Order: sequence, then C-alpha cells, then structure tokens
Amino acid sequence: MAPIVSAIFAGEFIVMKCRRGVLFFLMMQFAGFLSTLSAQPCIDFLTPVTGSTIVMPLCTLLIEENKCPRNIRKIEFQARYFPAGSDTAIVISIGSVSRQPYSIVWDLSGIPNQLFTGASLFAEATLSNGEMEAVRREGVFFLHQKVERPVFDIPYEFSGVNKLTGETIHLPAPRSDVSIDASIYWNEKELVFILNVVDPQFRTGLPREKLASIGMEILLDPVRSRRPFPGKDVFIYSVPLNGKPYRIMYKPIPNDSGTFTFETSTLACEFSVDIRKNDRQGFTISCPIPITTLGPELPETIGCNLVAKTLSDQNEVKRTSWIKASLYETYSPYLWGELRLQPRTVFMNRPLVGVFTFGFGFFITLLLSALIMLLNKPAVKNVAAQSDADRQQFAAIKEVLDSSVIARNVTIESVSKAVNVPSKKLSPLIRRATGMDFHTYVMYARIEIAKERLRSSHCTEESIAQTCGFHSVNEMEKFFIKFYHLTPAKFRSEQQVV
Repeated sequence: MAPIVSAIFAGEFIVMKCRRGVLFFLMMQFAGFLSTLSAQPCIDFLTPVTGSTIVMPLCTLLIEENKCPRNIRKIEFQARYFPAGSDTAIVISIGSVSRQPYSIVWDLSGIPNQLFTGASLFAEATLSNGEMEAVRREGVFFLHQKVERPVFDIPYEFSGVNKLTGETIHLPAPRSDVSIDASIYWNEKELVFILNVVDPQFRTGLPREKLASIGMEILLDPVRSRRPFPGKDVFIYSVPLNGKPYRIMYKPIPNDSGTFTFETSTLACEFSVDIRKNDRQGFTISCPIPITTLGPELPETIGCNLVAKTLSDQNEVKRTSWIKASLYETYSPYLWGELRLQPRTVFMNRPLVGVFTFGFGFFITLLLSALIMLLNKPAVKNVAAQSDADRQQFAAIKEVLDSSVIARNVTIESVSKAVNVPSKKLSPLIRRATGMDFHTYVMYARIEIAKERLRSSHCTEESIAQTCGFHSVNEMEKFFIKFYHLTPAKFRSEQQVV
C-alpha cells in the first residue's frame, strides 16, 4: 500500500477530467497550481482545515486575505474528488466569489463519501494587476452518505482447524475460473482467518517475488473507530505466500501548507500461519491472530475487511475485497463490515463437556449394572404357572434339599433317589421351576442360608461357609458375588442386625 499512497500524491494515477460546463482554462491553470504554491500567497483557507470530517451534505469553503497589497478581483473555487467506485480523481469548479466574505457553500448531495485520502480543495485568486494566487487544502473527508455494512457471524471453534468451516464469505474473483472463499472463527486464544482460493492456473513454481505479492490481507478495527483512514487503533496484516506475515501501519501527516500525506511502516509478525499450495489447484491460508495483539480482550463486535491478492489474466496482482469499494476505499475502516462473535455453545466448552460426559457415562454404567444384575439374579419361577405334577415333584425335591443342602455330599443322584425321580428328569424339572440347573440351585439355597447367618451372627466367614455346605470360603464368596454382586463382608457390614 505504501507505493499506492505515494502514487496518489505524486499524481501518477490521477487523470483530471472536467465536468460539463467547466471552462477549458481550468484545466490549463490547474497544472500551474503546484508551482504557484511555493511562494507566500495573499490568501489562505480558513475552513475547512486539513483532516476535518464533513458529515452534513453541505461544506463551507472560507478564504481569508493575508494583507494582500493588491486588490482581489475574484476567487475561483475548485475541488478534486474520487467518484463512486473509482480510483481516478476528477476536478470540478464549485463557483467564484468577487467580494468579501470570500466564502461559498458547496452542496455535497451528489458527491460520494471521500475516504482514505479525502478530497482536495483549491482556491485561485485573480488580483487587480492580472496576477493569480492559488492555495489548496487536502485531506478533507466527507462522510455524509449513508453506508450499508455487511455483517458476518463468526462461530466459536477449538484451535487447530485450518479449513473452511461453517458459513463462508464469498469474494468476487478476477477470472471466471477462480473462486475465493473465506471463513472466520474465534476462541479464547485467537481469531482465525482462513482463505481458500481455487485457481486452475496457479503454479507453485512462480518466482518468489510473485508469490510474495500474492496472499491475503486482514484488516481489523477492534474499537470500531469508523474513521475514514486507518489510525493507530487499526490492525492491517499482510500474509504473503512467500515470506513472513507483517503488519502495515499508517500515520497521517497533515502539513501547515494544506497538504496531507501518509507515513507508512511495517512490522514483522511471528504468527503460526499455515499455507498450502497445490499446483493447478490454488492455495489455502490459515492465519491465527492472537487476541493479545488486538487488546486485553476481544470485543463482541469487530470492524473487519478481507482482501485476497491473486493473479489476473494478465498475470498481474489483483486485489479482491470483501467490501465492495475502490482500491483506496478498501482500506478505510468507515466502510468495513462487522464481525459478530457468537457465544460459545455448551458442546464447545471442554471442561463442561468433560463433566457432562463423565456424568452421563457414570449414569449409563449404573443403569447397565442394574440391568445386568436384574437379568443375572436367579429367582424361583411362579409355581402357580407350573403343572400340578411339576408342582408336586418340585415340592418333594425342595423338601429333600432343604434338609440336606448344607451337606457337602449332596448330589443329584442322592436327591433323585430320595424323591424317586430319574436324575435325567430332575435337573430339567428344577430348571422349569426356578430357572436354574441343579448345581446352581443348590448353591443359591446355600447362599440364602449363609445370608441369614451373616446377618444374624458374629461367626467367621470360614465357619459360615463350612456349616452351609461350601467346600471353602472362596466358593461361598464366588457365588455370593454372582447372585448379589457384592462380597459376604460387604453384605454383612450393610445388613448385620446383631
């Protein structure tokens, strides 16, 4: 941008055009303005002053006389400004005054806002001896026209995402076969800008100088100053495809002579930029800007503009701005859009998500454990749903088992013999009645006895296991856990009544 600003004041890209009705001699005289300004003129601008901002559709131009030894016949007022969407200035005649006060009111209703460098005003005095004196006033800004600024909501996202996410910003492209899109997200650490350029003519083997001129520019106004030109509170970052990113700083310098210039400087930035270049496909830039560089904290709304620098059909650098404006106005915070930070959702809060996940997992674990316990816990089936023969036979079996279950030598054969039921039919009959086979039912019956003794006595677990028919305390513990999902000691501590 520094060469661009210099070009503005050097006049390299300014073509003076006169509107219909402006006399031809104005074109000839304008060329001599700069040469006549070196001498001390008899007149000077009183208003407006350099750097002033006009927000009403009227601008008063007032000239004061500096003890001119020669009478002033008339003063001709002219202005140089930029038409809407153009980087080429035009010069118009505002009018003339032949007597004091040397003042004229300029109607700005047909003039677009004048931003970045502002408009230039000229006054040429014709003296009584035929000589001419000329003065100028530069850097006068007009903000009288209403501006519609685009608004973009940026979501919260964790660090590390370096591809387009969510809603994107579409930028116009220099060629029909090129597409340019950008997305933005934020978090507590950084504000991340991602630019994706699809360009089938892009080549990774371009010269370094050319790659250094291509990339992205990020323009931020955290305090939303809405000034016509970038000031100290504005951050402009350039991210080239070759080389380190850097910040561009502008310092406006108005002079007493009525001129207005910009002093520019750059500062290298140590951003962890991710750049991916694909031959014949294009490039992607992900640039995280630390929040600490923008201020103590990130405001909810930020003024912003994005500029993509690509190659045109003529292999020249083409600047494409999110904000539709001329080249110079692209860098005016007054026109920039607004970024609105969306609140962080519940699922984007890592500590809260961790607590929620743990709690939900713990609840599911308890639920599954209860379900498994319910499914695994043996229970005697409803005897009423059995046949009369089964009920009678099972009653006989239960009577025998109740009297002999604590005996270690109880077997299916001994019970079968006692109830006069073949052993092959005994186990299925018990299963139909209880849902358990013979061995499991015997262990279940022993555990029921052990439960009562654990609850109502102070006998040791070894003694209880021995008197209930278990071969060892480990066997009793094994089946206690199987049926009730806790150890005998735990059961005793919770249920003991004596």
